[in-house]
Amino acid sequence: MEVHIVENYEYDVVIIGGGFAGVSAAVSSSQNGVKTLLVEGGGDLGGDITKGLVPQLLDMKGKGGLVKKLYDCLKEGDNTSPRRGERYDGDGKRIPGTIVNLEYVKYYLEKFCRDAGADIMLHSMLAGCDVKDREIESVVLATECGSVAVKAKVFIDATGNGLLAEMAGCEWETGHPETGQPQPAGTS
Repeated sequence: MEVHIVENYEYDVVIIGGGFAGVSAAVSSSQNGVKTLLVEGGGDLGGDITKGLVPQLLDMKGKGGLVKKLYDCLKEGDNTSPRRGERYDGDGKRIPGTIVNLEYVKYYLEKFCRDAGADIMLHSMLAGCDVKDREIESVVLATECGSVAVKAKVFIDATGNGLLAEMAGCEWETGHPETGQPQPAGTS
């Protein structure tokens, strides 16, 4: 079946997956002057937190980078509340946590990307990739407006399930290095 491409784009970096890993990569590359595209299959950024309706950020005192920046913005806007009740890990240590307003999580993650200069394509699913000499040359995205081809120098798989790596014929891993088990709140 022949795919009709309605648009062709070219970037330095294309990131597939708009969860925290994808957003962090997009913000970082854009802040360093790299023409960046972040592609997300859903209608908002945030991955498991927003799509999975998991409104909590765990152990905020130990986090830095984009997660800390997000937390600070949420807290400043009065969009957080402490998690109620005692929760403990397997070693009996209390698990701290903060409940966050998911609509503001979506807002700030998109704002961080836009402020850094990254382009974002929402409602865009990875449909295929063109590989030559063991390198991805372009990806095909299924969008609401039709199929789009995107060329780049670098592609980053931030899907959480290795979708781009699998399509490109690359080896990839998921889960804990020893057990292979995924983390409870995610797919990888």
